[in-house]
Amino acid sequence: MRASLLSLFAFLVLTGCCRTHYEIYPESRETPEDAYRLIRAALLGEEPVLLYESLTPEFRRRLGVSDLREFVAAYELRKDDFDRLASVVEDAEVGEVTYGEHAGLRLARLPVTAYGRTVNFFLIQVPITRLEADLGPPYGRTAFVDEIEWTKMLAVDDEGQVGLRHPYDASAAGITTPEEIHELRFHREWFLFDIPDLPEELKALMGPQEAQP
Repeated sequence: MRASLLSLFAFLVLTGCCRTHYEIYPESRETPEDAYRLIRAALLGEEPVLLYESLTPEFRRRLGVSDLREFVAAYELRKDDFDRLASVVEDAEVGEVTYGEHAGLRLARLPVTAYGRTVNFFLIQVPITRLEADLGPPYGRTAFVDEIEWTKMLAVDDEGQVGLRHPYDASAAGITTPEEIHELRFHREWFLFDIPDLPEELKALMGPQEAQP
């Protein structure tokens, strides 16, 4: 992994011993504050998968993250650094969210302050598809998140009837029959899009570089 999420938060990390954290959280990204709570919970609960899923694909590409497996491997290599980071995030305070627009999507700015320093988290509201299926043994109930923008999938006729422009492809989720589908939801969630106001001394960390163990 060339540039990790750790680079974005590193300026918050001052000192502190490593600790093990546990966080109970609702898995919801309905608001920018909810999305931040999930990021915080991922750090405190030592959940790299949840942390990875909280980033937009565009943000992952800017970080040089190719896939989830690479991110989790880098997390394990730098576990002590993430533990120190969690110690700081645990005490950080969240300010008032303000809203804007980016490329036709809603954008939110969320200031987060720790030890007298403030960084702005920019989150974007993304239309996503959630599918939950019962695939039977040995898989059972399985959740699947599709990053396709569902607003381009739907059509509304003159009478207000909603339909699909083309069939929805659920093959990636392993669906073979309609009976396996438990729930299909189209909704909008907030994900971390950028943290542009890094201190000058740490901007170099955003460039391509190899993560060190």
